[in-house]
Amino acid sequence: MKEQYLDINITDDETTDEPLFEESVCQGGDEDFTYDEEGSLALTKPIEAVLPLSRPCSLTTLNGSWLLTLKPTSPHLLQQIRGPMRIEVQSPRLRISGDIYVKSLIGPIGPIRPGVTLPTVSPEASGPFIPGSLVIKKNWYPAFPQSEYRWYFRSNGVTYSKGTLLFKFERHLWNNASQSFVSQDNGWMKFKCQASLIRPIAAPRPTIEMKGTAMIGGTPYNLTAVKTSPYYRGCLVEVDVMTKRQWPTSATNCEGGQTFTYTGVYRATGMDFRAVVNEVNVPDDPLLTIPELHTLLTTHRSLSAGGSNWHLWLLVGSRMDGTLGIMFDTGNPPHREGAVGFYDPTLPNIDIIHAPARGKKLGEVPLAFLRTLIHEAGHAFNLFHPKHDVHTVPVGTTIMNQTGDVMGFATVANPYPCNATMAFNDHNRTSLIHSPDPQVKPGWKEFGWGHGSVWSGIAEPVDATGLDDGGPEAEDLGLRVDLPAEASRGEFVSATVTVTNNGSVAHDVTTALNLAEGDLRIAVTTPSGQVIDARDVAVVCGTRRMRTLQPGDQISGTVQMFYGPHGLTFDQPGRYEVRAELLIGNGTVVRSESVSVIIRPAVTETEREIARLTMNKSVGLSLALGDFGTDTLALEKLVAVTDRFSGTDTGAACAMVVANSLARDLRDVRSARVLRSKDEGEATRAFDAALKGRDAVTVARLSTAVVSPRETAAPLLDMVQQHIKRVRKGTYADEDKQQATKLIMDHLA
Repeated sequence: MKEQYLDINITDDETTDEPLFEESVCQGGDEDFTYDEEGSLALTKPIEAVLPLSRPCSLTTLNGSWLLTLKPTSPHLLQQIRGPMRIEVQSPRLRISGDIYVKSLIGPIGPIRPGVTLPTVSPEASGPFIPGSLVIKKNWYPAFPQSEYRWYFRSNGVTYSKGTLLFKFERHLWNNASQSFVSQDNGWMKFKCQASLIRPIAAPRPTIEMKGTAMIGGTPYNLTAVKTSPYYRGCLVEVDVMTKRQWPTSATNCEGGQTFTYTGVYRATGMDFRAVVNEVNVPDDPLLTIPELHTLLTTHRSLSAGGSNWHLWLLVGSRMDGTLGIMFDTGNPPHREGAVGFYDPTLPNIDIIHAPARGKKLGEVPLAFLRTLIHEAGHAFNLFHPKHDVHTVPVGTTIMNQTGDVMGFATVANPYPCNATMAFNDHNRTSLIHSPDPQVKPGWKEFGWGHGSVWSGIAEPVDATGLDDGGPEAEDLGLRVDLPAEASRGEFVSATVTVTNNGSVAHDVTTALNLAEGDLRIAVTTPSGQVIDARDVAVVCGTRRMRTLQPGDQISGTVQMFYGPHGLTFDQPGRYEVRAELLIGNGTVVRSESVSVIIRPAVTETEREIARLTMNKSVGLSLALGDFGTDTLALEKLVAVTDRFSGTDTGAACAMVVANSLARDLRDVRSARVLRSKDEGEATRAFDAALKGRDAVTVARLSTAVVSPRETAAPLLDMVQQHIKRVRKGTYADEDKQQATKLIMDHLA
């Protein structure tokens, strides 16, 4: 099938472009561009004044994104010190944040005396319009390489009077080697907003400039800030659409009086987008798998935002079981680059669903589907579900609440999706505007960095409520984590998490006992004292699934602990402490006791060889996805562990990944080409190796650990179920078979 590239710009072109400054000072600024001898724009020409302001800027003029440039007042190394500064003017708030990038200047300008030359200013430093900036309408968003990132600042008290902006700030210094903030100090900046209107060379429109001074790290600086947009951040969104499905260009509320768009909802919170539907005939596939989606993401993004500009990929897909959407974070940087909204899942046919939407496909209800796509993109900007965020964010009906939670607030009089609030809550809005670039920018830090219990982010200016402790303890419920007491380095480790009703009355509990949907959280404390927030490599969103536990009943789930977005979990020898907590679904939480796991150094020849083969990202990702995709190197290592060490649980887990992978074709969904043909003979051989010498419960535990959560159609699960059902009588004890079957049923619940 011939690929169809439309490159349809679905940004809200009908909306009025917000001015950068008051209309009363917008006169002039129609100067011609200047070209150099080669016919190129003279980017190194000084900025020309257009019209002097006769009065201080209004407070509202400050609102938006600015390109901040710092220059020490004393002789210094020739460097570009610059980055975006965001000023939020939202009564009664005036908050400022920014990210600073530093680049050494290169290129000689000739000798100043024999044998001595000075670097020239690169074109990038010559003016406030950075060549290659992402331009959306008449706004521009300078972006810089991650390798140049140096520090982040956030205001700590701001005043603005008669054109003078003064604020103190806390500065967080970044270490590129560790990819983390390592120290903190303080400083201040002062600007005067009475400069001239300017027309930067090649910029889309005239703008305003502020000059000022700063004291940072005991060094005085001169400052220049040029306004680039009335919004705070900008991003290119590439959308691909599976055939027979549609991107919801707009959606009206149930009363028909208000229209929402993707870019409109994000612009209302301060994020600017150029959203482009790039392809509308991605071949149909009625049931997508995570490996297929991952292949789509990694191989088929075709638009470029240019340079270091922000870029996000979205797919309108068919379905993956009952899941409404997925955001990928595979543990291999870059993180958080893509998300999928599923068109085909059906909404319940119940009275709290709006009558025209009952029993309809999600994609056939524009308001509900648009909300899902905005929600999944929010995960790519590192936003959490409110109920999983440590910052005491209330559960409600705003964008980042899970659909099941929003439905929980629906009534017959105000059904879903009519009751959904098509806006972000205040905490999410603050994060989108003010959190550091590494936390928000797609492709940078892993999901959870900034909202989870391990690193809760840099505190908001006013944050008196502290961090969320998870809510009140659930009564009569117990949570237990079962792990091996010890394992050697490189050995596959999984945990079985069990919820038990210890009371005398029934309780409804979530069935999402996995690390992908967010109800279950597992914290791992390493031998060095570092805390790892264990997560799955995919963030899965769907409707709430609950089960009623009668007194004495229990439900279990198995999660692989070997690999996640953080990388290899047990990568160093020593004692690890593992603790779990589960959000039950009614606002309460149940917590487990801490469990110790001792990771021994790989000492024997077998242990050393297993560690050599398994302790790498390709094998780790294969074990996390339950599929090696097209990674032939991972396949070689998985097969080697299977063939040589099938008597170990690590060998069995690797064998199950091989069996699950080769029991099905892996297609390039976009081209409909088979990238990896199924091999039933090899799949059966690997599966038999995994079964050998193991009881039914162990087989079920390992299979549910390696299969990606919510991928209920994974071939491996069917193979295990059929094996248990057809195995020769007496091979397994009846109780063993019953427990194994229950483990799989709990996984599929």
